[in-house]
Amino acid sequence: MRTTLKIVLPLVVSVAAVSLLFAGYQVRTERKNLRTDLARRAELLAESLQESIEPQFEKKDRGSERAIQRVVDRFAQREHMKGIAVYEADGSALATTLTLGTYFRSAPPVAVQAIARDKSENDSESASDTPMYFYSLPLHRNGHAAGSLLLIYDTS
Repeated sequence: MRTTLKIVLPLVVSVAAVSLLFAGYQVRTERKNLRTDLARRAELLAESLQESIEPQFEKKDRGSERAIQRVVDRFAQREHMKGIAVYEADGSALATTLTLGTYFRSAPPVAVQAIARDKSENDSESASDTPMYFYSLPLHRNGHAAGSLLLIYDTS
């Protein structure tokens, strides 16, 4: 009995430890794959939206603001998407989806960086205890970055 216990107990502990380590590795790999997939989807949608919004953004009149708002509202009904916002270079919101509320009335740092660097930026952070993923592209007016398009995904 004692000899059997001496042989079986280390074997059971070893198998349990290996199983736990493998499960942890699988979870980490799956999260990484999901984040990569989300980043690709966000990039494709943002580029598509940029092509639709930028011509209206360049006009900068009341009619173009309504057209931008219609485009933003139409595309915001995506799975796991928290919302879409379009910002001017000064950080003021030009168009936002209703789902964003007042939290995104001014541009978050990722949107400001996209304008300053004139290239896409992304970031993950928590807003009101909800993990979120941000993807921002600059919008151009007269050949210069004068605003940004921000996509916000709920990653909980």
